[in-house]
Amino acid sequence: GRIAAGRDHTCGLNIDGTASCWGRNDMGQCNPPAGETFVYLGSGKYHSCGIRPDGTVTCWGYDNVGQATAPAGTFTQVEAGYHHSCGLHPDGTVECWGQDNVGQSSPPPDLFHHIGCGHYYGCGLLQTGEIECWGPNDYNVQDHPPGTWVQVAAGGFHGCAMDATGTVVCWGNNGNGEHNVPAGMTAVFHSS
Repeated sequence: GRIAAGRDHTCGLNIDGTASCWGRNDMGQCNPPAGETFVYLGSGKYHSCGIRPDGTVTCWGYDNVGQATAPAGTFTQVEAGYHHSCGLHPDGTVECWGQDNVGQSSPPPDLFHHIGCGHYYGCGLLQTGEIECWGPNDYNVQDHPPGTWVQVAAGGFHGCAMDATGTVVCWGNNGNGEHNVPAGMTAVFHSS
């Protein structure tokens, strides 16, 4: 998006399209490429990625297992997890890179509308509006709610989705109240 929060750092788009990052910077995660402009940002544990105006992706920060080595091709969305990253191609397919020891970089061959990366997993909103996740089922992150949704987000070990009425539902780890959506909260969906 226009702002992306990683584990201990955040990156945001400036008015001119350049990225600024702040917070923990011991792995270069707050050092976006100078002079580059972006239309979308995604941040993970110690790395971030950005989509350039031409749709190509570049990443910066920690790259011990290839999580900051973006593949060729064009993307409409990019998200970053613990040691992996995933991008959504214009045709709706998802491509992931980086660590894949538990399937976190092996998305299903389905067509998606929106994606999210968690600690060691990913979730996406299928073009049908249903959710599909990949990777391990730690903390039941694969046990997402049925139904149709307009947006999905993946946190460390939990996920949340919003339906067309703005109702938000979360699943997975609830050790810190991750499921406790405030009473009366209705999110607003802005398609872009």
